[in-house]
Amino acid sequence: MPLEWNLQGDDGDGYSILTDLGQFGAVKFEIVTGQSCKFGLMQDWKDVGDPLTWPRRDSLPSTKIVYLRHIIDKCWTQGFKSAKGLSAELECVASET
Repeated sequence: MPLEWNLQGDDGDGYSILTDLGQFGAVKFEIVTGQSCKFGLMQDWKDVGDPLTWPRRDSLPSTKIVYLRHIIDKCWTQGFKSAKGLSAELECVASET
Protein backbone atom coordinates (compact mmCIF):
# COMPACT_ATOMS: atom_id res chain seq x y z
CA MET A 1 0.00 0.00 0.00
CA PRO A 2 1.50 3.35 -0.96
CA LEU A 3 2.19 5.87 1.81
CA GLU A 4 -0.17 8.40 0.25
CA TRP A 5 -3.10 5.95 0.19
CA ASN A 6 -6.33 7.45 1.51
CA LEU A 7 -7.24 5.38 4.57
CA GLN A 8 -10.75 6.85 4.56
CA GLY A 9 -11.61 5.44 1.14
CA ASP A 10 -11.13 2.19 -0.72
CA ASP A 11 -8.41 1.11 -3.11
CA GLY A 12 -10.64 1.21 -6.18
CA ASP A 13 -11.42 -2.50 -5.95
CA GLY A 14 -13.59 -2.17 -2.85
CA TYR A 15 -11.00 -2.96 -0.19
CA SER A 16 -10.37 -0.48 2.62
CA ILE A 17 -9.26 -0.23 6.22
CA LEU A 18 -12.79 -1.40 7.09
CA THR A 19 -12.08 -4.64 5.24
CA ASP A 20 -8.97 -5.11 7.37
CA LEU A 21 -11.01 -4.46 10.51
CA GLY A 22 -13.54 -7.07 9.39
CA GLN A 23 -10.72 -9.55 8.86
CA PHE A 24 -9.35 -8.67 12.30
CA GLY A 25 -12.74 -9.55 13.78
CA ALA A 26 -12.58 -12.94 12.05
CA VAL A 27 -9.08 -13.60 13.40
CA LYS A 28 -10.11 -12.50 16.90
CA PHE A 29 -13.14 -14.83 16.69
CA GLU A 30 -10.90 -17.75 15.70
CA ILE A 31 -8.42 -17.04 18.50
CA VAL A 32 -11.11 -16.76 21.17
CA THR A 33 -13.28 -19.70 20.06
CA GLY A 34 -10.93 -22.00 18.14
CA GLN A 35 -13.57 -22.11 15.38
CA SER A 36 -12.91 -21.21 11.77
CA CYS A 37 -14.47 -18.03 10.42
CA LYS A 38 -14.51 -16.83 6.84
CA PHE A 39 -14.91 -13.12 6.25
CA GLY A 40 -14.75 -12.00 2.66
CA LEU A 41 -16.19 -9.46 0.29
CA MET A 42 -16.67 -12.14 -2.36
CA GLN A 43 -18.95 -14.44 -0.34
CA ASP A 44 -21.98 -13.52 -2.45
CA TRP A 45 -20.21 -13.80 -5.80
CA LYS A 46 -22.02 -15.80 -8.42
CA ASP A 47 -19.83 -14.81 -11.37
CA VAL A 48 -16.31 -13.48 -11.68
CA GLY A 49 -16.46 -9.71 -11.70
CA ASP A 50 -19.56 -9.37 -9.54
CA PRO A 51 -19.28 -6.36 -7.24
CA LEU A 52 -17.71 -6.81 -3.83
CA THR A 53 -20.25 -6.71 -1.01
CA TRP A 54 -19.88 -6.51 2.74
CA PRO A 55 -20.75 -9.89 4.32
CA ARG A 56 -24.20 -10.05 5.86
CA ARG A 57 -24.05 -10.43 9.63
CA ASP A 58 -26.14 -13.60 9.43
CA SER A 59 -23.48 -15.17 7.18
CA LEU A 60 -20.94 -14.95 10.02
CA PRO A 61 -20.85 -17.07 13.18
CA SER A 62 -22.82 -16.17 16.27
CA THR A 63 -20.93 -14.29 18.95
CA LYS A 64 -23.69 -14.60 21.53
CA ILE A 65 -21.47 -16.15 24.22
CA VAL A 66 -18.04 -15.15 22.89
CA TYR A 67 -15.51 -13.13 24.89
CA LEU A 68 -15.02 -9.69 23.29
CA ARG A 69 -18.17 -10.20 21.19
CA HIS A 70 -18.92 -6.47 21.16
CA ILE A 71 -15.56 -5.79 19.51
CA ILE A 72 -15.86 -8.67 17.04
CA ASP A 73 -19.38 -7.60 16.06
CA LYS A 74 -18.30 -3.99 15.57
CA CYS A 75 -15.48 -5.18 13.30
CA TRP A 76 -17.97 -7.20 11.25
CA THR A 77 -20.66 -4.52 11.02
CA GLN A 78 -18.45 -1.52 10.27
CA GLY A 79 -18.94 -0.22 13.79
CA PHE A 80 -15.37 1.05 13.79
CA LYS A 81 -14.58 3.71 11.22
CA SER A 82 -10.84 3.49 11.77
CA ALA A 83 -8.13 1.36 13.31
CA LYS A 84 -7.78 4.11 15.89
CA GLY A 85 -11.34 3.45 17.11
CA LEU A 86 -10.62 -0.26 17.42
CA SER A 87 -7.38 0.45 19.25
CA ALA A 88 -9.12 2.74 21.74
CA GLU A 89 -11.74 0.11 22.51
CA LEU A 90 -9.12 -2.61 22.94
CA GLU A 91 -7.21 -0.35 25.32
CA CYS A 92 -10.39 0.12 27.38
CA VAL A 93 -10.82 -3.64 27.63
CA ALA A 94 -7.18 -4.07 28.62
CA SER A 95 -7.47 -1.46 31.36
CA GLU A 96 -10.53 -3.25 32.80
CA THR A 97 -8.64 -6.50 33.34
